[in-house]
Formats: sequence, structure tokens, C-alpha cells
Amino acid sequence: MRLITLAVWLICIAVTPALAQAPRSSPKKAPEATAQPPGLERIEQLEKNVKALEFQLRWIRGLPGPLATLDCSTKKFVTMTVSEFSLVFFVACEEIATYLEGHKVHLTIGNPNSFAFTRVSGTLYHGKEAYDAFSRKVEMPVIERLVPGTWQKVVVTVNPSRAEEMRTLFLELESSTVSAPTRP
Repeated sequence: MRLITLAVWLICIAVTPALAQAPRSSPKKAPEATAQPPGLERIEQLEKNVKALEFQLRWIRGLPGPLATLDCSTKKFVTMTVSEFSLVFFVACEEIATYLEGHKVHLTIGNPNSFAFTRVSGTLYHGKEAYDAFSRKVEMPVIERLVPGTWQKVVVTVNPSRAEEMRTLFLELESSTVSAPTRP
């Protein structure tokens, strides 16, 4: 019962910012040539809300999911899964360093599996709060091959960004190919 109450509470929190941003009636303007189709912004906002709710539900259940919450102050490793598979990775934020008008986020990604992954890509979400982080994202450089039992260091450049936008970090990883080890 407590879980249902908490889920309803989280849904209300996630939907409230979207409702607050709903367009109010205003005089009609002629559509611009470069404007997005009507309703596309609303769909994008709903996708962000659904992603946030999925993350919160997995967090409540204590399951590793495709989104890892990174804590750069403790540098602890967290477990996460790749979007396409249920295989676990370890990820840690080693450091956030200032860089030009933004930051560089230094990550370490570990592959404890006996499988190799190729073309591992990812998205780093950042913001002041969890709901804010899903509106700011940066693509991670592609890791060509993540060998079994190894750790890979990756630097993600977030430019431009302010220090307050680096308080909450989530990482999502993707890989399209898994290869089993070969016997000699």
C-alpha cells in the first residue's frame, strides 16, 4: 500500500511541472518556417517525465537500471544495465573539472562480465535537480571496445554549463553488440 501511495505521489510531482508549462491561451501567431510541429514540445516533455518516472520506480525497487545516478563527491561505483541488455556495468564519477565555459566529467566504466561490448555509447544528463537533469543532455564519446574484466576511463565535455547544473548527474549507456569470449 505504501508503494502505491509513493508511486501516486511521484506521478503527481512529475506531472505538475509539465502542467505548469502547458501553453496558456494567447493571440494566435503565424507559424514560423523553422518552428517545430504543434505538440512536439509537449511530446518531448512527456517523454522526459516518463523517463524520470521509470528511473524513480527502479530506484524504489532497488534494481539496477539503464540510468545510473553519479555521485562525484564520494566517487563510489554504482551498478547499471545497458539499455538493450540486462548485463550489469559499474560506473563512477571520478572528477568534475572546469573547462572553458563548462565542465569536463571524468568517468570510469567497468565491465565485470565475461562478454565484450563494442561501440558503447551513452548520454550524460545534468541539472540542478533530478527533474531538471532530463532537459539537459550531452552525448558521451563512443567506446569502441569494452573488454571483459576491465575499466575504461571516459571524459565527457559539458560546454557550456554552470556549476549549479552539475549537481545531479545521470548516465545512460547503450551498446548494440555483445561478443562472447573465444577459446584459444
